[in-house]
Amino acid sequence: DDILDFHVYGLYEAADGRFEPLGAASYEPDSLPALDEGVLGATYQRGESFKVDDVTANDVAAPDQSSFRSAVSVPVGDDFVFQAISADPGAFTTSDLELTELLVRHVEEAFDRLDREREHRRTREQLEAVVDNTTAMVYIKDADGRYELANEQFREALDVPNDEVLGRTDFALQDEDVAAAVRANDRRAIEAAHPIEVEEAASWG
Repeated sequence: DDILDFHVYGLYEAADGRFEPLGAASYEPDSLPALDEGVLGATYQRGESFKVDDVTANDVAAPDQSSFRSAVSVPVGDDFVFQAISADPGAFTTSDLELTELLVRHVEEAFDRLDREREHRRTREQLEAVVDNTTAMVYIKDADGRYELANEQFREALDVPNDEVLGRTDFALQDEDVAAAVRANDRRAIEAAHPIEVEEAASWG
């Protein structure tokens, strides 16, 4: 059985005072509705989901086609609305609406994850650009002592490419006695929870 019994559907973005259909599969009305028009507008303005059993008996509905009789409409984030529309009255149940809301939440979570990943990449690229253009050796380690970032000056001192530094500890890169002393200083900084100043010897393996 179909999960949702609809005839057309669409994902719409609020842009420039109108709803723009996204993707080739989204139904495109003859004229783009305004942001305060119909069930789309109510969903967007109120940030609430709607289940319309019969558009002819609904004061808010303003269907684009006379054949449209029922719909579910769900906000997606702050700027999007998803709608499924049927030519049959009462085509959608409360369970259909709840399922649509669940699917939309998964989509929102995916969008949020992509946004976080993009922001993380952007921040990392900016940080790498800064640290690669300083004359000092700069690196970042995680709590277990693995290198997460190492600038060009640091890599040149080790005479190893970046992919041989990241994810490794000093025990893989330096003599064991030196690596143990460096790790001890790392733990002191972690426990102190503030910067410390030390002099460290280096002996690259």
